[in-house]
Amino acid sequence: MHGLPEITVRSLGNILVDPQRLPIFSHERLNRARSPELYRGPLVVVHQSLPAATRRIRVAISDDDAVFNESLYGYSPGGHPDAGLLVRYLALVFGSKMVVWLALVTSGKFGLERDVVEMLALNRIPLPDFDRLTESQRDEIERLVDGLDSGDASWSDVDEWVMDLYGLGARDRQVVFDTLEFGLPFAQNKGSAQEVPGSDERERFCEVLRKELSPWCERFDSALAVEQIRSPKMAPWQSIEVRNAIREPGRTVLPSDWEGLLEAADETAASEILLDDGPNRLLVGRLAQRRHWSATQARLLAQRIIWSHVDLLKGGADA
Repeated sequence: MHGLPEITVRSLGNILVDPQRLPIFSHERLNRARSPELYRGPLVVVHQSLPAATRRIRVAISDDDAVFNESLYGYSPGGHPDAGLLVRYLALVFGSKMVVWLALVTSGKFGLERDVVEMLALNRIPLPDFDRLTESQRDEIERLVDGLDSGDASWSDVDEWVMDLYGLGARDRQVVFDTLEFGLPFAQNKGSAQEVPGSDERERFCEVLRKELSPWCERFDSALAVEQIRSPKMAPWQSIEVRNAIREPGRTVLPSDWEGLLEAADETAASEILLDDGPNRLLVGRLAQRRHWSATQARLLAQRIIWSHVDLLKGGADA
């Protein structure tokens, strides 16, 4: 190992490591020596901690032999016939938001008790088979890595490519980004998740909910209105109404109508309450925190309404 360049956390600025700019390993003793095979190039090195600024795993590619310390994970494809391209493929996938999301929803530690990603969580990630990639996909790997190194491509471009590779549609991608925005274990994400949603954000929630329910209304030849209900500015709950646009006119909800129900919801630590206000109207209350007013949450609410309030979709009691 003496004389090999040493990859450190400080050297992870660029995706392609320049061995000429790395320090040379020269320690006389090691606490626990690893197999020299681990340091054979080409290899991809992964930093176990996510920086709060980027909120993505830092990766680096070394085409030559190199050593690294215990805070880094290394993957060396050994005798694979296309090892140089394989490490580039792994670097793109590991550095994408897709893998951060997979680690967040599958790891027993990341996001719960620590902000590092265990190697076991990375090893469990289902990878699209590299050997089955098309020629155009292989060319795109080279283009993206070279672009990241030169500044002509961004990690957002990588995110889109990786999500295409996994076959994610627009809805799936929304789930990924909503989960990362509010679920990552960083102070900024936690603070953002608990902020009071603005009127524009609540209106977008209503629009998504309305769009999700519209096909069912068309099927039953009915129509729904989904609107915000005015609440006190500092109220711990925000609310909307879902009503039959033909049979039920809009009207003001009195504070007294909510007080008992909200008290019960607080006692049971509920984050959402649904109240049937007659056969043609549903009142929905949700905690006034942004994490409960995302597009993904609106689609989940639509599912619950479809499963449990089909009479409202059909047009009320006369359906």
